[in-house]
Amino acid sequence: MSVDTQPATQGAHVRNNQSVLSLTAGRLLVLRDSGSREIQVNFEGGSASISGFDRAVLGIEYSGSSTLVQCLQGNCTFAGINEVATSLQASYGVALIGGAASAPAPLPEQTLNRWNALCGDCLSFP
Repeated sequence: MSVDTQPATQGAHVRNNQSVLSLTAGRLLVLRDSGSREIQVNFEGGSASISGFDRAVLGIEYSGSSTLVQCLQGNCTFAGINEVATSLQASYGVALIGGAASAPAPLPEQTLNRWNALCGDCLSFP
């Protein structure tokens, strides 16, 4: 995984409020407690991000054959290669297998509990 430490430029504009991570294998939990910083995670086959305001939590599990993008809280988006970004509401996820993305689906309770245990009870459940 890598983090860009310099602001990226796009034309004449500088994106000072964005961080970009690259996931090459494994599992990544991204938690933004507050603020509006957009955090984007790139992986083979697409990208996922958290944006908007307030708290957001995104979980990504990546292996060479599949990727699971799970919006645990807040506003998340997912985009496969050459696809339009799809919004994911909290407690929903998508699977990317062989270049094809599934439709967003509710996350099982055990998935939410597993991520919550990983982050030391950082998730707020309704």
